[in-house]
Amino acid sequence: MTTQRLEQAKLDVSRKTRANLFNWRGQFTPELIEHLLDCYATPNAIIADPFSGNRMSPDDKFPRAETAEGELFLSVLSAEVKVNYDKTMFQECCGTASRLKQGCPSAKYFVLVEFLDMEAEDSRLTDIDNVFLPRHAKRLPSDKRSILAEVEKQHKDFPIDGEIVYRFVQEIENFLESVWHDPAGALKRGSFI
Repeated sequence: MTTQRLEQAKLDVSRKTRANLFNWRGQFTPELIEHLLDCYATPNAIIADPFSGNRMSPDDKFPRAETAEGELFLSVLSAEVKVNYDKTMFQECCGTASRLKQGCPSAKYFVLVEFLDMEAEDSRLTDIDNVFLPRHAKRLPSDKRSILAEVEKQHKDFPIDGEIVYRFVQEIENFLESVWHDPAGALKRGSFI
């Protein structure tokens, strides 16, 4: 893994050059993901697109027959990204993590949250492996959320913490580099796992 430092300006997306068709104020933009990949992806890394199994084309005349066969991608590592995170979203993530781990018990399920809108829970009591809070911040009160100056101030006062992003990347790296099964080492360890 590279030791390149994350640039705070890129974490804050202070210069947004790409836009989505939808009116969305989140900070997990294509530029941020590109910066994370530039910092942490190895030259031959395989990056899985969450839509890789879907029939997606900008051309609505794209022949369905060409998508009838394909590959199945079983997720062993999932990360859900939320701008705001309340108790309902937490419970939904718990359910998603449980369903993922029913299909693949060794899978990892992480959540990255910009602004927390609940009391922190002990995720060890769920199938969520960890919830990362890269801004260390609560959600703005409802009376301030529509005031652009308040939103901008909160983003300035609580920038994305590169160390939290790095911890998230380290967890992924440790998981991917771990030995999944080593029967030859059982006698040395004194246990199957």
